[in-house]
Amino acid sequence: MFRKNIKLQFILINIVLLLLVIIALFSIKHLKNNYNKEIEKTLNTASSSVQSAYHLWLENLKVDIELVANDPVVINLTEKLLTYPLDSSILINNNTQTELRKYLNPFLKIHDYIGFFIISTENYVSYGSMRNSNIGTKNLISKDYPDLFDKAKKGEFFVVPPIASDVPLNNKNNFEKELTMFIGSPIKNKKGKIIAILTFRINPLKDFSNIAKFGTIGNSGETYAIDKNGFIVTQSRFLKKLKQDSLQVHISNSETFKVTNPSSNKFKENSIKIKNQYLPLTLAAKNALNKETNINTEGYFNYLGTEVIGFWTWDEILQLGFITEINVSEALNPFYKSRNIVLFMLIVTIILVLLLSYLIIKLAKKHRLKLVKINESLETKVHERTLELQEINATKDKFFSIIAHDLANPFNYLIGMTDFLSENIETVDAETRDELILKLNDSATSAFDLLSNLLVWARSQQKMIKISPKNYNLKELTDTSIKPLINIAKEKNIQLLNKIQLNKDVYIDQYMVSTVIRNLVNNAIKFTNYNGIIEIEAIKNENIVTISVKDNGVGMSEEIQSKIFKIGEKVSTHGTNNESGTGLGLILCNEFISKNNGKIWVESIVGIGSTFYFTVPSA
Repeated sequence: MFRKNIKLQFILINIVLLLLVIIALFSIKHLKNNYNKEIEKTLNTASSSVQSAYHLWLENLKVDIELVANDPVVINLTEKLLTYPLDSSILINNNTQTELRKYLNPFLKIHDYIGFFIISTENYVSYGSMRNSNIGTKNLISKDYPDLFDKAKKGEFFVVPPIASDVPLNNKNNFEKELTMFIGSPIKNKKGKIIAILTFRINPLKDFSNIAKFGTIGNSGETYAIDKNGFIVTQSRFLKKLKQDSLQVHISNSETFKVTNPSSNKFKENSIKIKNQYLPLTLAAKNALNKETNINTEGYFNYLGTEVIGFWTWDEILQLGFITEINVSEALNPFYKSRNIVLFMLIVTIILVLLLSYLIIKLAKKHRLKLVKINESLETKVHERTLELQEINATKDKFFSIIAHDLANPFNYLIGMTDFLSENIETVDAETRDELILKLNDSATSAFDLLSNLLVWARSQQKMIKISPKNYNLKELTDTSIKPLINIAKEKNIQLLNKIQLNKDVYIDQYMVSTVIRNLVNNAIKFTNYNGIIEIEAIKNENIVTISVKDNGVGMSEEIQSKIFKIGEKVSTHGTNNESGTGLGLILCNEFISKNNGKIWVESIVGIGSTFYFTVPSA
């Protein structure tokens, strides 16, 4: 019968553990899905914010250039300029060119434009410019984006995304070419006919790149733009790292490079460097150039060779792809923390269930073996011993019922809180999450403290704790015992006073009496209000030393006083700061003092405080 019960208990324990694992795995999966949704929302918002900022910026530029394109002076000078023969020398050295430059120069400086072009709609030749080298030549825009001139011919404003410049722009750089970009608008004569195209040259390293920084996320996230050939046209947040690590071999003077995946270089282990333009594009760049809008939360490698989560889209107005990425490790860091908490709670729960099951089975087995032994050796006292064992079993069952109930409370709280976290992860802010984590920690600590006392009690019941009395100085022993509790008392501003005199020596088991002192003082702290006082004193009377732990806390009723040292009685209460307890500690105190040839008792008045006394032999 006993073996059958053990087998049944073993099956039930395995079912419980299996259910716990299933619940934990489901919670982790649910958390992952919620975090992925939050990441998608963050990346989408960052990308949308950057694109919106670019469109607003373009609207302002549109106002500028259309204002100039519709200026009667500009129209008049343009008409005159177009009458000159297509000869660079003649176009440069004429009064109309000089007047146009002089007229536009203040406007360009005020609005931070680098220069302008007056472009013929017939042959796309630059008739007017701030630089002589451009005049009389076919405009560079027609080489890369000829379709944009068609928009101008239809009377529309257009923007040219960053392209390689035809002239050096920054004297401080010793590079052949740099990135440049333009905005354009048609110039109409008085009859409304489009006679030329006006463009302003813009430095993309200023406003254009700065706007992309609005999409910066955390420590590793960024938003950047790529052109139709897959080259990055905004400043990379990690340009310094790229150059230091030589991740992108081909980094030009304009700080642009092709957005490829360096981790795909099969020869990197053999120190063979392949220029990045020959490597495959990253997943995001490839899909953005295909004019797709999508997100990847599974992870892929970016141009740094780092695994990232990314969002990409194509902007038809700017003719650019926009990519927002963040490292997988940073994006999923909150999920990893939550997952670890769930796994930790699961492991703790499994360990506690197994330990408790082991203790229950072992104790049950011990008592049943004891019953068999008594039946075999004392047949004449079968009835009396049977009644005694039944009473012991009843007390034991009641005791474990209390312990099981007290262990269930923190685990119910742990499960409730983890369920709450998993269901409300999207709405819980960081402050609330941290508060819940602290409460989860308190609940786990409470369960651990209860289990620790239970293990000590179990060892005592199995006579695994041997008493070894020696002479000790009581004051020094007390100081050592209460030292771990000083900071706990300070949290409630409680004065913890050891008034024992130095000449008090006792003959005791150090471990047992230290445990008793620590339990009594810890209880006193729990049930003493803020700003209270706890006093420890000792009086010697012949061969007996009486130690007292006195507090001015909440006190207790006579009914509770009559139960606190009895096993099987439910006396668990909460402290003044809602600290939890089970009463198991006082049961241990009673057993340990008894083993040291002493006794323990309490005197208490509700609302006044409590004083616990115990006696031990003097040295």
